[in-house]
Amino acid sequence: MRRWSRASTVLRCTVAETCAGSYGLARPTAALKLLDTVLDGSSPELDVKLRTAVSLALGALLTEEGNHLEVLETVTRWLETGRGTPRHTLAVHVVHSVSLSTFPQQGAPGVVRMSLARILERHPAKGFALVVLGLDDPATYEAVAQGLGRVEADPETFQRTAFEQVLSELSRSARHRRGVIRFLLGRHRDHTNAMRGRGAS
Repeated sequence: MRRWSRASTVLRCTVAETCAGSYGLARPTAALKLLDTVLDGSSPELDVKLRTAVSLALGALLTEEGNHLEVLETVTRWLETGRGTPRHTLAVHVVHSVSLSTFPQQGAPGVVRMSLARILERHPAKGFALVVLGLDDPATYEAVAQGLGRVEADPETFQRTAFEQVLSELSRSARHRRGVIRFLLGRHRDHTNAMRGRGAS
């Protein structure tokens, strides 16, 4: 399968689909390495069928709680590869999904659906790392900022995710991170405007 993972798009899709089955669940680490290789194409464009196949495999791996950290680490690493690579494109798709709804998305195969709130609640360290990278990446900034806004706006989710601590950590890590600074300043502006609006009424 290692050779297939570097071959044509059709064979790469076959490898990804194999990782979505019993092979992937039995060997999650090996499956994630194969998926990483599958995305190591020479073309910067990510084929739609390949994106679907890899997304399906990641969704299948998420059905096992023990795989969550490895999947999150893989997606975070892909996001760090920079724009213009299939890995980054796939990571952007996942980050958009978890921030604005769930991954896998509603209607897509998958028993377990991960959201930004759930990630921050169950895997705070990895979730925070993903948030920082997501805010710093122009391709994911808006989605992550919206996702954080939804977490903050819901009192129960705010408490479950220890969101006050998330904000404190963001403030501490803001130096040299333009996306994080942009988010914190925008949040401060929105809160100030909301308070002024309440005062005027």
